[in-house]
Amino acid sequence: MIPAWLVSPWLRYGAVAAVAGIVVGIAQGWRYGERIAGLERDWSQERAALSEAARRAETAARAEEGRRQAAIDEVQSHAQQELDAAVRRERAAADVRVRDAVAAYAARHRPAADPGAAPAGQAAGDPLSVLADLLGELDGLAESYAAAADRARIAGHACERAYDSLSAAP
Repeated sequence: MIPAWLVSPWLRYGAVAAVAGIVVGIAQGWRYGERIAGLERDWSQERAALSEAARRAETAARAEEGRRQAAIDEVQSHAQQELDAAVRRERAAADVRVRDAVAAYAARHRPAADPGAAPAGQAAGDPLSVLADLLGELDGLAESYAAAADRARIAGHACERAYDSLSAAP
């Protein structure tokens, strides 16, 4: 055993401080362990809350996407119906033009009762028939331009309706 007079008071104070430090360190470690467990628990709850919020946001986004797609489908269906109606009108007008053209052709190429009619292969010189042909061609061109304009108008209206349906607030 070491005599007490050899052990300096500073050494005793150092030993006591070392033992106290070890005890405090163990106590602090225990507290930090509890604190870390609490932080892990809080993070777990936060992660679950974020996961639920993400699920709700995804559900809302899918519902909005479905609403927009339904609106676009409705606009496309309506535009297709309008285009089908325009095509039916164009075909009916074309049928009328063909019948009129056949009637005009038949009227032009009937044998003339006039013995002074122009021989085959030569112009008859009738300005009215030339004018009628020109007017018929102009009518055909006007109808094709009108049909193109109808298609463009229908497509433009469909585009406007699609934009309005998508930009409308849900």
